[in-house]
Amino acid sequence: MKNKNNTINLLEEAQKIESYLVEKRKEVFDISKNNYQSIKYKNFNGLLSGFKYKKLPEELLKKLEPSIKEIEVLKNKALLYREKRDIIIENYKANDVPINTLDPKTDIIPEGIYPKLNNNCIYSLRGSCDSGQNTTSFWARCEFMKYDLSKSPFDAKRWRCTYEG
Repeated sequence: MKNKNNTINLLEEAQKIESYLVEKRKEVFDISKNNYQSIKYKNFNGLLSGFKYKKLPEELLKKLEPSIKEIEVLKNKALLYREKRDIIIENYKANDVPINTLDPKTDIIPEGIYPKLNNNCIYSLRGSCDSGQNTTSFWARCEFMKYDLSKSPFDAKRWRCTYEG
C-alpha cells in the first residue's frame, strides 16, 4: 500500500508543478509582450526560442533569465517525479507474484457459490461451472455455461449448460 500512496503522491506533485508551469509560462509571456510590444513571438515557445538564440533585446534577455531558469528546473522536477513513479510501478509489477490459471481439463477446480449446472459435463474435475479466484489461482467460466436472455437477470436459473455429451 505504501508504493501505491507514493505513486499517487508523486503523480499529484508532478501535476501541481505542471499546472503551475502553465500559469508561469503564460505570465512570463504576457509580461514580455506587454513591456516589449516590438517582439514578434506569438506564444511562450517562440519567446523561449528567441531567448535561447539571443534574438531578443538585451534588457529583456536579462529579465527573462531567472524566470526561464525556474521554469526549466520545475519542468525537470515534474519529469523526475513521473519517472520515479514509473520506476516504482515497474518494480511493483516485477515483484508481484503471478497468479496461476487453472486448466479445467487437468486441474481440480473448487466448488463455488453456484452449483455445477451439469454433472455429466466434459470437465469432471470442475466443482463449479462459474469463474473464480483464490489466493493462488484463477479459473475461467466453463465455455458451455451460457446466459439465457429470456430470463430475468435476477433469476438464479438464468445460466444453463449447453454441453451435449
